[in-house]
Amino acid sequence: MKLLGGGNGISDVNIPDIHVNGGGVFDGESPPDPIEDNKEDEHPRNKRADCIQKNVFSCSEKWTGCAPIINRVHHQGRCASCWAIAPSTVYTDRVCIERAKKKQSTPNNASYIFSALDILSCSDAGDCVEGSAYKAWRWLESKGVCTGGDNVNKGGCKPYPFTKSGNAAKPKCDSSCTASWPTHYFNDKRHISRLYAWGGNSITAQNIIKELEANGPVVVILKAYSDLYAHIGGVYHKSSDAEFRTNHVVSIVGHGIEVCDKEYPYWIIKNSWGTEFAESGFFKIRRGVNECDIENIHFSYVTPRV
Repeated sequence: MKLLGGGNGISDVNIPDIHVNGGGVFDGESPPDPIEDNKEDEHPRNKRADCIQKNVFSCSEKWTGCAPIINRVHHQGRCASCWAIAPSTVYTDRVCIERAKKKQSTPNNASYIFSALDILSCSDAGDCVEGSAYKAWRWLESKGVCTGGDNVNKGGCKPYPFTKSGNAAKPKCDSSCTASWPTHYFNDKRHISRLYAWGGNSITAQNIIKELEANGPVVVILKAYSDLYAHIGGVYHKSSDAEFRTNHVVSIVGHGIEVCDKEYPYWIIKNSWGTEFAESGFFKIRRGVNECDIENIHFSYVTPRV
């Protein structure tokens, strides 16, 4: 497993710097209504009640005290900020997990939810049109990140402002918190001890599993196709006639195998399209076959400083 980038002086040479364009923003104000895709080689939806799950690993089940935090689902709204949301949520999840390893509990409140808006507005990693998850991590490594909830729960120093309606543009960078937050912006910042990133053939499904089970959720990039937007359940794989839409940054929070007419290994993905999408904002995608290039573009994570 080749280390391509990280903290503590590791070189930037050959770092995977994949920009995502559009970030999975919906063309309308909300996700489209679910449809039956009737994929020829996928078990029919009307038979999925007979399917069973086996060998399931879930970060929220291993670190049960962190489940309310890990199970939070962001809605990026009209801003294509998946490149900022996925790192901020993985950082949030891993802060809780690192604290749990030290026998420290983490309340599910704004003091321990970290801000996608801080990364979006103050880094040079991207905007509401495109961005780089790797550059987002490098900015967090250098500057730290303040607290900030999503557009539903709000709270924290810099809560996320965008919803699924209206226009979105990159906000200006403010070195201050909202008036209701009692902590100064720079005092609110949290940091990382180490950054790790891989790309291309250096990524393997087994190495993702190893890190996921040891330390928690990780960031990956997948190619989002037109049929993903209408996905409602089961193990997703791209239809042969689906059209490519964008590279999309998400987090992996678990894995398992769905057994129907045959076995379908899968990743459990936390998306940033709100809880209306798929299975309460999460979805499963085929594992071990590089579905939508999920195991070949980008794989990254950090060790938070706690």
